[in-house]
Amino acid sequence: MHESERNRTSASSAGDPASRPLGPGGVELSRGLPVRSPAASVIPTDDPQRAAQAQKFAMDAARTLEENKCTDVVVLDLRGRSPITDFLVIGSGTSDRQLHSAADHVVETAQASNMSLYRSNIDEPRSPWIILDFVDVVAHVFMPEARAYYDLEMLWGDAPRLKMGDETVEQAEAGSRNRAGLRPGEILPGRGGAG
Repeated sequence: MHESERNRTSASSAGDPASRPLGPGGVELSRGLPVRSPAASVIPTDDPQRAAQAQKFAMDAARTLEENKCTDVVVLDLRGRSPITDFLVIGSGTSDRQLHSAADHVVETAQASNMSLYRSNIDEPRSPWIILDFVDVVAHVFMPEARAYYDLEMLWGDAPRLKMGDETVEQAEAGSRNRAGLRPGEILPGRGGAG
């Protein structure tokens, strides 16, 4: 085979889905990680029961993080803004042990809510950021430094924040925080005022 034929063959098979490696159970892999099928990445917004279940679980996950002494717990409503998930739950912990314990309790809450864990990095020791992907809800448990560095609240600054009420979920006041997630008068960690 000539070099030009080899290049043409490798170029045509690179984009061919049949030539991509498969993992356990025939799941397609991309760089060693499972790839969501297009159908799995588009969240159906026309199923009100599924949307209500996802919202309830997001709030339950937030309560679980708070019960595990995580700080600055927020729930962002990404419906209509992200094709990946409907809700982000974000919280901060102070130690590796706390992060893992809180994440384990969120997984238990998910099992009780009939939510399946699609993917996570919970088994990685000493990770400053634990991600729990339940497809409709993604929970992030950070060490404070990692949370400030990745700043997901700023990335999704236009998303409404949800707060817990007495048995109901209400949207937080729009003006209570700016796009960086700061309240009036607060400054970013590590950045002093005028000096």
